[in-house]
Amino acid sequence: MMDPVIQSISAEAGISPAMVCLNWAYQRENKSGGFVAMATRSDWIRDNLKAATADILTPEHMLRISGDGSAEHPGIDANNRLIWGQVFLWPEAQGDWRVLWNDSQVFETRQGYAKFKASFEAHQKVCRETTVSLD
Repeated sequence: MMDPVIQSISAEAGISPAMVCLNWAYQRENKSGGFVAMATRSDWIRDNLKAATADILTPEHMLRISGDGSAEHPGIDANNRLIWGQVFLWPEAQGDWRVLWNDSQVFETRQGYAKFKASFEAHQKVCRETTVSLD
């Protein structure tokens, strides 16, 4: 939440950095993403619900956070808990939430993650072709 891009969007939109991050998680990838947020204060719970149900960020805000791979729009640092929080949706996590806190698998670049993802998908294909499910 301390990333300068998050901070500037927060100031522009008049919402907290947490709401920027949560709304980014909600709006990204055609709203196929998601997040888990916990709060004990009623105002934080309300903000979390708003972030999960409203299009607060503009397309320009989304581009500034996610980037598009160009030098002009690099997005925020990929070695960041905001990005790493996507682990809940990554097939490579195989439903293991503990991966969220495993810093041995933090990717320094989007290209690093893309390379890992491709190798994981190839591995999963071989597993499906060569093993039998006992379920």
